[in-house]
Amino acid sequence: MCNIFNCLFFELKENLILKKTDNFLVISDPYPITDEHIMIISKKHYGCIGELDKQQLHELSEIFKDLKSEYLNRHDDFVFYEHGRAGTCGIKMANQECHHLHLHILPIASYVTLNINKDLNRNSATLDAIPDLYNSHGQYLLLGRASQCNFMPVYNTQIPSHYLRSVICHAIGSPEKSNWQTIAEHQNLMQDSNQHIRYRA
Repeated sequence: MCNIFNCLFFELKENLILKKTDNFLVISDPYPITDEHIMIISKKHYGCIGELDKQQLHELSEIFKDLKSEYLNRHDDFVFYEHGRAGTCGIKMANQECHHLHLHILPIASYVTLNINKDLNRNSATLDAIPDLYNSHGQYLLLGRASQCNFMPVYNTQIPSHYLRSVICHAIGSPEKSNWQTIAEHQNLMQDSNQHIRYRA
């Protein structure tokens, strides 16, 4: 686990926050794959959904239920995913991978096929079952749609950083969005360039 004082999720801009509950924040993804790409993140530093206690898990499930209803009022389907300590979001702090619970949710048409590594076993699950499955299997990938949720244990398979994001980006024809860090670097470069232009003017 990385140092909580250096964690990206403890340095959020207020304008990204859509909703606050006792233990979670719902935020707009700062580097979205699609419009209405959001994340549910834990206020405290947990590595994944599998580390939550029953009360926190119930709270997360209620938030997810409300968001599911909102998405299905506007879209025919959506995708949600989490890297449960398998792969990572790509952040490194002091040479350590940074794990912080963040569940992605974004609208994706029901006809879009997501091509997942065939070596990964898909187990139908609910969010409530994740901690028990995590205790039994260890690190995992979580991927679901409005009508299903798949828990995929990761044993010996090497999972690259932001793997599920890459799968989704390729499926919808936006592979250039696969690496959010590249997008972040581009935004920072553009911001620096704009500041330089204003200074010269």
